[in-house]
Amino acid sequence: MNILRKQVIVGTVRGRVLFYSVSGGELMAEVSAHARAVTCISVAPESAYVLTGSEDGRFIVYKLHTRKPQAYQVRLFVPNAPVYHFWQISNSV
Repeated sequence: MNILRKQVIVGTVRGRVLFYSVSGGELMAEVSAHARAVTCISVAPESAYVLTGSEDGRFIVYKLHTRKPQAYQVRLFVPNAPVYHFWQISNSV
């Protein structure tokens, strides 16, 4: 669930990222983000950004302040290196 507590974010084996409303359960956005399975999702609590990783070696950043998460993507690709985990570093100590 994201820090704003308004959405549940789900990654699929087909590489899609789904954003569901917590209050109503409806699908708010569906992004065809990755070529292979989404293996990890992380939310940056201080900034409302979501980072997804996949078996395809891509990292994608989404900004949750917009109504269309797919409109604000930054893609990074590491060839032949599946992404299975993120380690989030907080600004607060």
